[in-house]
Amino acid sequence: AWDSTLSVFELPSRRLVATMAIGLAAGTTDRLPDLAVDFSRGRAFVSCPEFAKCAVVDFHNGRALDPFELPGVTGGDTGGGPNQVEVAVSESAGRLLVYCGALRRLTAYDITGSTPRLIADSQTPPPSGSERHAWKVLFVDAARDRAFVGPDLFDVRTGRSLGTRIGRGQKVF
Repeated sequence: AWDSTLSVFELPSRRLVATMAIGLAAGTTDRLPDLAVDFSRGRAFVSCPEFAKCAVVDFHNGRALDPFELPGVTGGDTGGGPNQVEVAVSESAGRLLVYCGALRRLTAYDITGSTPRLIADSQTPPPSGSERHAWKVLFVDAARDRAFVGPDLFDVRTGRSLGTRIGRGQKVF
């Protein structure tokens, strides 16, 4: 996903199959989008921090759906480069998780209907010790219905903190 389009390639040949509009204007900053794909429902979600929105593309029908606002995210060129707004999908739970590291904010959306519906908006714990300078990474463990934001665990279905974190010295990758 880049500059208002989503390119779809066939693998392993890397042949370009389609280029689809995402429903937002071409970007002009270094605030790179992130991409999450829900193969079960045929949708791609593109976080576009420059516009403070998440684009939704129906890749089965090759068309953009209505983008939605990202709560609290400031649009425009605010610097910071990539990974400002991360997205991840849990297909089995029918959830899209959106994480904004600068805000320490995790939002969860129900994506089982025709339009993503906000179900939770949570603050994540402040980084401590060596985590202060580490990139926060959003990772979904769909088999266990949980998500990691750095070392902190969240319930994928509710978007709420589980109140636990992985052990000291352990990392998620």
